[in-house]
Amino acid sequence: MTGGSREGRAGPAPFLAGAFFLVLTFLWCGPILTDPAHVAADVGDPLHMAWVMAWVGHQLPLDPLGLFDSNNFYPYPKSLAFGDHLLPEAVLGLPINLATGNAILALNAVTAFGLFSSALAAYFLVSSLLDSRGAGLVAGTVLAFNSFMQSELLRVNVLQLQGWCLALFFLWRFTERPSWRHSAGLSLALALQGLTGTYYAVYSAILAPGFVVAAYGARKRVPALAEVWRLSLPALVTGTLGLLFLSPYREVLAQSLAQKPIPNGADIASFFLPGSAFWLWGGLFSSAPHGESSHFLGYLPLLLAAVGIGAGIFGKTPSPPATRFLIFSAVVLISVGLLISFGAYPRLMGESLGRSPYLLVLRFVPTLRGMATVERAGALVQVGVALLAGVGAERLFRKRPGLALVFALSAFSAAEQWTRPGTGFRIPAGDELPEVYRWLKGDRGPLAELPLFPDRLIRFRALYPYFSTYNWRPVPIGRASFYPPAHDYLANLLQSFPDEVSIEALRATGIRDIVVHPRMKQTRRGAFLKALEGPDLELIRSFKEEVSEAAKNLDLGDERVYRLRPGPRLPSVCQPTLEVDGRAMKIASSATQGIERIRDGDRATAWSTVNSQEVGDFIEFRWPEAQSLSAIRMFLGSRTLDFPTALRVDLATESGEWQEVSAWRPVESAIETLGQLLRSDPNASITIRMPLTKTRGVRLRLGEDENRPGWNPWSIAEIHFLSQCSDVGQP
Repeated sequence: MTGGSREGRAGPAPFLAGAFFLVLTFLWCGPILTDPAHVAADVGDPLHMAWVMAWVGHQLPLDPLGLFDSNNFYPYPKSLAFGDHLLPEAVLGLPINLATGNAILALNAVTAFGLFSSALAAYFLVSSLLDSRGAGLVAGTVLAFNSFMQSELLRVNVLQLQGWCLALFFLWRFTERPSWRHSAGLSLALALQGLTGTYYAVYSAILAPGFVVAAYGARKRVPALAEVWRLSLPALVTGTLGLLFLSPYREVLAQSLAQKPIPNGADIASFFLPGSAFWLWGGLFSSAPHGESSHFLGYLPLLLAAVGIGAGIFGKTPSPPATRFLIFSAVVLISVGLLISFGAYPRLMGESLGRSPYLLVLRFVPTLRGMATVERAGALVQVGVALLAGVGAERLFRKRPGLALVFALSAFSAAEQWTRPGTGFRIPAGDELPEVYRWLKGDRGPLAELPLFPDRLIRFRALYPYFSTYNWRPVPIGRASFYPPAHDYLANLLQSFPDEVSIEALRATGIRDIVVHPRMKQTRRGAFLKALEGPDLELIRSFKEEVSEAAKNLDLGDERVYRLRPGPRLPSVCQPTLEVDGRAMKIASSATQGIERIRDGDRATAWSTVNSQEVGDFIEFRWPEAQSLSAIRMFLGSRTLDFPTALRVDLATESGEWQEVSAWRPVESAIETLGQLLRSDPNASITIRMPLTKTRGVRLRLGEDENRPGWNPWSIAEIHFLSQCSDVGQP
């Protein structure tokens, strides 16, 4: 026994604890468990993760070495590395995916399993170390059934917290008996936790040394040399294997870090104030700040945590080593969690508190910028509070044992954290799937689904890889944590399908088959269908079957499959030369910051609108004297997603008036840029060619185009004005 009296050991048996956690799992999940085969929590991240799990389950038995060569983001290799691989989650969902082919069902089952098993892991850890099942029930409830976990039902990997609990258990057993079995268990538990998601891999690497210090600090001794060796070797082996497995991420991370700005963190007050959506608290705290994740810790867990810390510090008798270990580990978890989740610029009720030490961490470890949603570190705070609440509950149950109090405290903790689950989103799956997706299985070539969901419905683009789970055809457009360089630019070109630029973009990408959804054209549908009858497209198959309500809600039905015919090779475009001297050039823009970055010679820096681009955004260049101009080249730098949409070019006349000019060979120039992005060319640029013109200034501005609203900022790493382009003729 490690501590506690016989009364303190009272509490629910494992099967009762499991039943209690199962009820809470249904309350937390709501519709995704009442109809798990058809309802997803949303159409963005859940569908992306359903696809990932299905892809891993599909590829592991067939070609495990080709795991990262997924069918998403065609034609990029190792494209799975643009997001989390979800290997543990995929293995859990593999039997369902193999038996039913229903990726939604597999996702929902593993989501529920994450909540349930995380609660059981905390119950097992705390009840074992404190010899109190009642404390274990409280700890399991606080860890898994809180506002954070409910707000993260969209992301199955965030719900998997079992590994840290198991790691703490094996570490403590190792300090009792330094065996290879316990050290291997510790390393495997941390590796399992790290494999659930990239964020948790980083957190595990940060937490591991702190856990070891906490364990030996609780024992009040330093590890012997033999113990260090037995801890280090399994960690080295699993770490090396993990790095080898994750090696595809190195290249993707190098390309994609610039996509992630320094993020805002969670508001400090959000940890202590429940919002208006909380069932128990109602509108008492309607002014509570909101974030991407919910962080309210609950007043009962905080009270129990205070009791646990107070008893550990001010108790009449010294706390048992196991109790000290849980307290020290909780301090490590909460400290790291708060440091990261507050972000670089902490806020309290929306007011900035200046800079935090996390900003310094980012400067020394820039790869951490890949963790764009630092709020998810709130999971560490929840785990730490759960351990402390378990310690406090154990002290309370010594004096007041009994199942009634144990379940009452656990139920109240869950009640003050609960918010009514959303209705979810019904997804065409199984028997509700339109027939076209099964028919497509007859070929293996890449395909595109058009018209694309517009930028305002960008999360719906996760449907493309999701639907591909029924045929595994490569698709170019999808959803992930990071995006390939050409992804958004290609999507932008395809918005105007079936015009010339979209047709040439499909040819340049190597896509021959196109699934057309006529119902997505709410207006001018007849003209759209008429345009498809041109010489570029051959109709292969039409589908006229009645589709489900879920499919109708997504404007699916009446699909047509076309094959793109080969076309003549596009003529080459001129390569501009002779840069215009820009030393005397004056620059103004609608964005007040970063103007000089546009001509500092460093493509790692950029002028940017910072916020999402809007109609009327501009940047303007003027020379003291008129200059000859044939081309404008805007280098994208590393922020390839921040290209301008609906760009207009104005030139200044001798009298100073602005006149809009049309680009020369815009299709060829757009395909040139697309090709550079597909090759991940670091010199990728958008080049605007025009007839040779004398001008005293250039204004680049964003016009209005209903098909291409820009959700991303507009940035320019460097800009060059060039006076010669030999092939340019008069329009």
